[in-house]
Amino acid sequence: MPNHTASLDAQATLLGQRLTQLRHAGRLRQAEAAQLAGLSRPTASRIEAGDPGRTLDQVLRYLQALSPGTTLLQLLQAPLGAPTAVKRIRVPAPNCPTHPLS
Repeated sequence: MPNHTASLDAQATLLGQRLTQLRHAGRLRQAEAAQLAGLSRPTASRIEAGDPGRTLDQVLRYLQALSPGTTLLQLLQAPLGAPTAVKRIRVPAPNCPTHPLS
């Protein structure tokens, strides 16, 4: 009988690696990406680490923060190491008048 847990863990790890590559390609810090996705930085860290306990909603929000318009299928089908299209978004500093929480 195949070990499904190992397969799921491997898939979650691959997804986390792809998201990490995408974030690096966009030159975003993990905290910036998390903020754009409306997630905490520890949640973003868990997603990138391949934690299979993260929700699909969290993963998809993180992906859209990193590369708006990129689908999960596109991310997973891209060749390893090939950055997907990245749109750099500037996050204003919290003390900036244009910051949404100011």
